[in-house]
Amino acid sequence: MRYREKLEADKALKEKDAELEEAQRLSVVGEFAAGIAHEVNNPLAILKGKAQLLQLQFQRLNISQKEETEKINEAINVINDTVDHTADLIKNLKTFSSNDKFEALEFSSIRAVVDVALNISKSRCSHAGIDVRINIDENIEVECSPVSLSQVILNLILNSIHAIESLEEKWIKIETKILDNSTQVLVTDSGNGIPADVAGKIMQPFFTTKDPGKGTGIGLTISQKAVVKMNGNLTYNSDSTHTQFILEFERYRFDQPN
Repeated sequence: MRYREKLEADKALKEKDAELEEAQRLSVVGEFAAGIAHEVNNPLAILKGKAQLLQLQFQRLNISQKEETEKINEAINVINDTVDHTADLIKNLKTFSSNDKFEALEFSSIRAVVDVALNISKSRCSHAGIDVRINIDENIEVECSPVSLSQVILNLILNSIHAIESLEEKWIKIETKILDNSTQVLVTDSGNGIPADVAGKIMQPFFTTKDPGKGTGIGLTISQKAVVKMNGNLTYNSDSTHTQFILEFERYRFDQPN
């Protein structure tokens, strides 16, 4: 009996150590993101200002060659778009990496929360040739920690990328579904589901099907605990034809547009 108790105590200690390690990792990422934001935002602001000034001065010039004019304008627009994209990426990374103690939940737009995760992962999806499909009611809000919920959704997206990037058919779909007493966020990918013997273990700490060095086996465990702290639930849907995880929240509302 004592041996079994010792095993359970050791397992609980390992789980706590893993959670602490993950929290420390996020803290380091947060400090790194804050430093990057400080170092990069000022040069970006200068680039943005100079590009806008260049565009304004160029528009005042009398240039007869329309084709050349369009090329220059297009180049300036590319500079502006690139600066905006980089600034948004830094903002999202800084938000995503912040620590959250779940002390105060708030009603947040599901679409806004998902967008933070997508902005961080979209370049990897694009590189892997994965089609990302979004079908979210813009007005649905759930009571949550927006930072932590973004982290959960990003973890599901990254798991999907790893699972399907070698498939011929590659897509990830994120959608909302309203039930009688709750609302759901469904994250589905083109995979053919998880085998039953594996599905029963995926929420267990340190269980992973990834190659050594490519997964800690605690991502889904921490995600599930985070969702529970937000008064929700994270489950794998074994009835789906494709691989699907469901986040369900009882506390939700519809934001009324102004």
